Amino acid sequence: MNNRMLAAVGLLLVLSLMLSSCALFRTPAPSPTPTPSPTVTASATPVPSFGPLAFTDEPPMPGRLIATKQSFPPGTQRVFAVWAYQDMAEGTPYALRWYWNNALWREESFTWDAARDGAAGTTKYVVLEDVNGLISGDYRLELILGGQTVQFATFRIESPPIPTPTYTPTVTPTRTARPTLAPPPTPSEEEQARTARVALVKLWVPNDDGHIVASASGSLVDSRGLILTNWHVLWEKKENTIVARNTAGEVYVGLFRSATSPAVMEYVAQYLTYDATLDLAVFHIVRRYQGSTGPFPPFPTVRIGDSDTVDAPDRLFLLGFPGIAEGHPVITEGVVSGRVRDETGEWIITDTEMGPGNSGGMAVNRQGELIGVPSQIWYSVGLPAKMGYIRPINLAKPLIEEARLRLRQPEPTPPPPPPSGLVVGGRAYVTAPDGLNVRTGPGLGYAVLWKAPYGTQVTLLAGPQWANAIPWYQVTVDEIGLTGWCSGNYLQPIPSGEPATEALIAFASNRTGNYDIYVMRPDGSAVQNLTQHLAKDSDPSWSPDRRWIAFSSDRGGDADIYLLNLGSGTNPPQVIPAIQGEGDQIHPAWSRDGQRLAYVSDEDGDWEIYVSRIDGSGKRQLTYNAAWDSYPTWSPDGRQIIFTSGRDGNLELYAVDVETGAERRRTNNPASDAFPAYSPDGSRIVFVSARTGLLELYAADPRNVEGTLVRLTDSRAAPQYNRYPDWSPDGRWIVFTSWRDGQGEIYRISAAGGALTRLTNSPGEDEQVAWNR
Repeated sequence: MNNRMLAAVGLLLVLSLMLSSCALFRTPAPSPTPTPSPTVTASATPVPSFGPLAFTDEPPMPGRLIATKQSFPPGTQRVFAVWAYQDMAEGTPYALRWYWNNALWREESFTWDAARDGAAGTTKYVVLEDVNGLISGDYRLELILGGQTVQFATFRIESPPIPTPTYTPTVTPTRTARPTLAPPPTPSEEEQARTARVALVKLWVPNDDGHIVASASGSLVDSRGLILTNWHVLWEKKENTIVARNTAGEVYVGLFRSATSPAVMEYVAQYLTYDATLDLAVFHIVRRYQGSTGPFPPFPTVRIGDSDTVDAPDRLFLLGFPGIAEGHPVITEGVVSGRVRDETGEWIITDTEMGPGNSGGMAVNRQGELIGVPSQIWYSVGLPAKMGYIRPINLAKPLIEEARLRLRQPEPTPPPPPPSGLVVGGRAYVTAPDGLNVRTGPGLGYAVLWKAPYGTQVTLLAGPQWANAIPWYQVTVDEIGLTGWCSGNYLQPIPSGEPATEALIAFASNRTGNYDIYVMRPDGSAVQNLTQHLAKDSDPSWSPDRRWIAFSSDRGGDADIYLLNLGSGTNPPQVIPAIQGEGDQIHPAWSRDGQRLAYVSDEDGDWEIYVSRIDGSGKRQLTYNAAWDSYPTWSPDGRQIIFTSGRDGNLELYAVDVETGAERRRTNNPASDAFPAYSPDGSRIVFVSARTGLLELYAADPRNVEGTLVRLTDSRAAPQYNRYPDWSPDGRWIVFTSWRDGQGEIYRISAAGGALTRLTNSPGEDEQVAWNR
């Protein structure tokens, strides 16, 4: 294939395997066989190469040429980068490097995987997106092969238009005069500094009692509320110990509102990342000072410059809130005196006036670009002169990028409260099916004293203490008197006079002729029909306390969500209507705090993700598009939901922030990805993908799905599809439905992959499996 043919291939779109949408609520149909990719005949000496890059504002569609662009309007949320490739050998390393306004913004490294990336000679694309609109400026994407840039291309997000003054025409007896507008003048250096000032913030640092103990300045460097400032704003060194001024890692934030008005406390920000040696830190605005959370409007930002171009005697402006100004913003002007280096790194030194409180503020050049962070004032008692030390912005850029990555892909954190109902002095029982280790201390690094079998009863002596996102409790084992520490994730409180529910797997089955909800033990025994109704009942989801099952049913005409009360004492259990409305309500997913349900509804005309309280009150719609959004799964901390969406022409996994509605694409592959499920600790998800041509189970880190994929099943010997995976409470096992034996049956596999264990064997279809927590 010559370069001209490769370029043509780069402008075509690949076919994507689509799962049948009948899996929403009706009986699932087998997925179609994926369309084979075009084949490419290798040359005698294959040389891996990429085709030219192109940018477009919509995803590839089969059989249609891409309308490429180099400029996109303000507020554009997505830009797709498309290219072709050939002769890419398995395991070939390559990378994508993004720049914004000539500053390195993001870099991703990959190893070529034909099963994931496709056959040589086809087209690949990635998407750059921000639901709040990509920031205006110039972008560049480089494709790196063998450490060398083999292709690059640029595009621009235009700035919002500046309103043009309207002039009233002057009327004369003969004609209407229209004044000629002169071109706008080039902004002066002083105007550039004033423009940068809109991104200036004042910071107040409280102690744990809420008293303000320090103040400083900062710069907004991302419209989502990222603030660059000094490390010493929050932390201080006392002798040989580093101490935070407050344990919450918070500062109060006041925005620049007027040149003549002092800043007032408006927001609260928490630190995301820092470098103590460089004396730099990045904070993120998380809520308003009055306590309410977002979403917030986009924050104004300062343009980031290149500090390597700064040298004496360049003019310089320092912006900040020095303490002597009593909360008023101050701009001072001076020159760059030189550059020095000490054991902590490089500094820019200046004679520009700087006072206490300027720390963490702005140092901008004549173009109004941020080129450094004021950090220190050096002076001698015996001399009248003093010098200001500024940390160059180029040293802060990796820290800013790390904060942006953490903002887009937050690390799993423990839920704010400990497991519901566990109190010191109370009693609990072990819920881990394979037993729970009792350790000498609160953490996995401590020695194991004894493995408590499922159902062992304990008394809580102390806790919780968090270690590796796990709450730990000190317990006494009632039956043997042993004292040690256990993970609170696998302890369930025992209400007085009310027995606890054993570990069970729920599923939907039509083995009696119509779909009902069933439960069974983890080994497949003791199967019991819970609903016994002529309607179609499906999509079971357990409450965290194991006493309720939410499910979908059309017993009222349309599909709605109902609750099974497993503590009702009746057989079958009592059924209670929960969420009802226009259209169908399906695929319920119970949040880990037990207070909310996520579900899917077509009440607005297509399938969208919703969240409400258990009784249907407080309903909020989270997704808005004309595509199929379905199969939600909650992160353990309740902050986001991962779901399946067909918005890009094939099925992909997306994440949506429950509070703000911000969405992020989690998978990016021509094959279909669907049916996600979070692991109990939130460190992995399991889902189904057709990347090999068969619907197989994969596990991955939810923060970086494409870079951490592990395939769990191999169905080549029995080429049928697999669906509906879910985790065991201890995260060691995964149950799912497979049609490998000619009908839908439930299987169990280790979370690390391996041999399968068949749990059901009935004449009907057993599917939509859910393991209680």
